[in-house]
Amino acid sequence: MKTKPFSQRGGGLSLAPPVNEPDHFGMGSGPDESWIPRCIVGDDQGQDGACVIFSLASWSEIITGRAISNSTCQQVYRQALAALGRPLGSGMSFQDGFRLAPRAWFPGRTKIVRANLDNIGEQPLLGGYNVTPAFDKTNAAGCLNHRAAGNSRGAHAVVIVARGTLPGKTGRWVWIENSWGTRWGWKGLGVMNETLQGRLCREIWRIV
Repeated sequence: MKTKPFSQRGGGLSLAPPVNEPDHFGMGSGPDESWIPRCIVGDDQGQDGACVIFSLASWSEIITGRAISNSTCQQVYRQALAALGRPLGSGMSFQDGFRLAPRAWFPGRTKIVRANLDNIGEQPLLGGYNVTPAFDKTNAAGCLNHRAAGNSRGAHAVVIVARGTLPGKTGRWVWIENSWGTRWGWKGLGVMNETLQGRLCREIWRIV
């Protein structure tokens, strides 16, 4: 499945325009299943543990075409922590995030369920990852450092937005949209092979 960019984007504050897969992402012979053209990049969660809320917002942006600002995500995050009785800076599960995020983010969807990479053709996926040095020095094409997997220093939530092959590379690859700003990866997007994906990914979810 090759997705196409929305011709119109309604409502909300667009933090950055939708992105097209660049040549080094293998357009034409790259991701077999891709939501990248629908990504609205530019999210930056800052130093808070708001990654679950930001990943849910990015999922919603891809599905609805409506941008959700950083300030809205931070407000939802603070309200969710208050509802959970947790201090600022705390993280939360995907289940808690989905339950406490605005229903308007998920039109027609009622629950969050476990998934796997094979579900990427149906929708972007929510992924929970171990953060290791592999995330620290992505190259200009957004590739994670496959030689620096290292030990985990915590969990992080992102959106899995594509899966496929890369010209001149063996195996299959996975693309993610992160919430660490556009200076991370390629405009906030990262890519890793499925071997590294299998080492770093803790959980995958979809919203139905």
